[in-house]
Amino acid sequence: MARLQALYGLSGTEAGLLVVYNQLMDEAYREVLPTAGAKELLETAAKKGWTLTLVTSNSARRARSWLAQVGYSTLLNFLVSGEEVERGKPWPDLYQAALTRSGCPAAESLAVEDNLQGAQAALAAGLPTFVLAPQPDSSTIWPDDVEFIQQLRDLFVWL
Repeated sequence: MARLQALYGLSGTEAGLLVVYNQLMDEAYREVLPTAGAKELLETAAKKGWTLTLVTSNSARRARSWLAQVGYSTLLNFLVSGEEVERGKPWPDLYQAALTRSGCPAAESLAVEDNLQGAQAALAAGLPTFVLAPQPDSSTIWPDDVEFIQQLRDLFVWL
């Protein structure tokens, strides 16, 4: 935090800056809409017996608030947040915690990610991993084991 304060000329205490940061993040998340097809995918997966877990680097409070805001709270069985593990993505800790909590084996699970760090974390935990990337960034070096999907509907064949 001290480095960021010096780099950007930020004044205030570390605690005060963290409060402002969290307020700005909460405001930003109020504007985030679900990805097209997410609700249909979650409902279909649930009907087919899948255990659904949100694995997020975000705080549980912010994630639960967003899920309630968009009407998804009842669609998930579990939530694992960044504050529950020592190391966040790209380390596998979040996904390992999700597998432990849900009782699901990695080989019979799947992860859907939208960024490199999340994909690395899921793969490191042993999950088949899909990346929602309508046009994958050619400058990013993606792991060989990820499968790109153009839209969430592409996952229906895996359910």
